[in-house]
Amino acid sequence: MKIRNIEISKLKPATYNPRQITKKQVKDLKESIEKFGFVDPIIVNKNKNTYTIIGGHQRYMILNEASKRVDWEDEPKMPCVILEISKEEERELNIRLNKSGGEWDFDLLSNFEIEELKEWGFKEIELGLNIDKIDIEEETRNDNYVITITEQDINTAKALYKELEGRGLKVKAKL
Repeated sequence: MKIRNIEISKLKPATYNPRQITKKQVKDLKESIEKFGFVDPIIVNKNKNTYTIIGGHQRYMILNEASKRVDWEDEPKMPCVILEISKEEERELNIRLNKSGGEWDFDLLSNFEIEELKEWGFKEIELGLNIDKIDIEEETRNDNYVITITEQDINTAKALYKELEGRGLKVKAKL
């Protein structure tokens, strides 16, 4: 496996990349990069003088946008893992890298301070609730969040209402 620093202009995002992140995730990623730098190389597929990004599209996007605001003496470079694989393998690897996000082990995560986890990008709802029928709509005003729970069974809905109210949350119900 080769790792090299490659000029941003030579890196080309894969047009088929299905991964997206929210504005909050972009903000968290920017903060992480500002604090620690690019500690996770971009994964690229080399084909002649073209380097197609397989993994790391969001990190590339952040550096590419930032680099446009600065008059560089030397063009910025990014650390890249360079592969030479077929287009079919490239597409498969892109999906596998994006799909393998994993899940949190909350028992181990509980060893961290909640305030630290929130500073590092977790939302309170991610740390306190485990309801799989929940739709989150972020509102950017005042860091408030609106949660909509859709439940067909009235008794289950009442139980969820009481549980959330019992946790001290402001709860509203619509029938």
